[in-house]
Amino acid sequence: APSFQAADAVIFASKPETHGIVVLEAFAGSTPVIAVKASGVEDLVDDGVNGILTREDAEEYADRLTDFLNGRDGDSRYREMAGNAFQKAGLYREEAVALKAVHYYNIAYEAKTRDTDGKSGRLVFRHKLAVNRQAHG
Repeated sequence: APSFQAADAVIFASKPETHGIVVLEAFAGSTPVIAVKASGVEDLVDDGVNGILTREDAEEYADRLTDFLNGRDGDSRYREMAGNAFQKAGLYREEAVALKAVHYYNIAYEAKTRDTDGKSGRLVFRHKLAVNRQAHG
């Protein structure tokens, strides 16, 4: 994250790289991202909130980038974008993702259990370890 923190923005014009790892790394360093609209990237970058999204148009991209760079010094909007980027990164921390996965697993497991034997099972998340309380109890 230190490299990203030193940057004013991350310029991300790739359409094929859609996993958004680079975007999340930038956000973890409180760095807004200027990106071309693409699957995955659009799930992370909120235009004007934590970065900028443009169509796949070189002129639009250059204009939005120039506007961003010209306004970043002393601009409260830039500082707000940086803070919003950092907050968005927090939603994708290991613990947050694991808790969300356990939540959806519980929903699926409980629905399946109710459908098969009328009992309810529950997966809990404690100390970074998922434990099925009813599996052995």
